Amino acid sequence: NGPSQRITFAMSEAEYARQQEAKRYLTENKIPELFTNITTALVYNRPDNPKAFIVDFLEKLKKLREDEDSYEAKNAFFEEHNLLSLFGLMDVTGQGFITTHQYTQAFRAVGVVDFNEHPPGHDLNKISKNTFLREAKNALQKAASTFT
Repeated sequence: NGPSQRITFAMSEAEYARQQEAKRYLTENKIPELFTNITTALVYNRPDNPKAFIVDFLEKLKKLREDEDSYEAKNAFFEEHNLLSLFGLMDVTGQGFITTHQYTQAFRAVGVVDFNEHPPGHDLNKISKNTFLREAKNALQKAASTFT
């Protein structure tokens, strides 16, 4: 009974060590973030051919890694018209601003978790379109740069 229990325990330790190594590997290589961004982009864009979309997405990431200063690479994931559409979905009355809550929800909807939570206008609960665009571009560039 004793040796059998030790072997089982040793296997459990080995399995635990493999799991920890796998988690470390995934974290170091930012794989969870990559899958979150791919999934978010799929849901947001709803392409007819998701597999081709994923290939294109990964090619854009590769381009970003190769030339992170290029305009095209910096704007590979959400172009300004996408951000304007997102803003328009929230500003249904066309007032030119959204609430701080809407601003936060917009970032979460596109999978961005690291963004300026207190942009200009947050104290008045009015985030302008220009502020939203600037903050969105900054946050998206920061998110994309995690893969370089």
